[in-house]
Amino acid sequence: MTRKVVNLPLFVEEGNKELPPMYAHQEVIKEKCLKGPTAVFCEQGTGKTRGVLEALKDLGKFPILVVCPKTVIDVWVQEAKKWVGLDALAVVGSKKRRVKLLRDNFDKVPIFVINYDGLRTFTKQRRKLIKNEGNRRRVVYENDIAKDFPWRVVVADESSKLKHHTSLQSKTLHAFG
Repeated sequence: MTRKVVNLPLFVEEGNKELPPMYAHQEVIKEKCLKGPTAVFCEQGTGKTRGVLEALKDLGKFPILVVCPKTVIDVWVQEAKKWVGLDALAVVGSKKRRVKLLRDNFDKVPIFVINYDGLRTFTKQRRKLIKNEGNRRRVVYENDIAKDFPWRVVVADESSKLKHHTSLQSKTLHAFG
């Protein structure tokens, strides 16, 4: 089977400062997000990001943490600038580098984008002896570092990554408030 490559025109032409109007479903997403906690379930490529970003800009509650798959971190950063003119910082690299990026920029950048594995940035590890298991040791995670970053809004993109409420990622997100 041969696939034909089709080059679609860009949504916003280069140099054009005027943005196209939002689609009706993007307006609905925006309005729902402005009313409170919202779950948005739409197919890939339908413009969910723009609707959410427009709502976040209107809310004006910064800083915002966007948690998403690693493959779309750059998309969130680009879309924030493109659609609502807000700077976003990709929080990537080693745990030490991610913490430094957050500490150095927390009061300067409105949106931070991190992947689900990067949520481990907000946990620290300590060893705890469990008496019932004899002398065996078990790793226990604490969310103490999460308290250093009072996010006003947290967006979980592709929330299917949060498999269970007892997973480390879920517990870390709950630690934000």
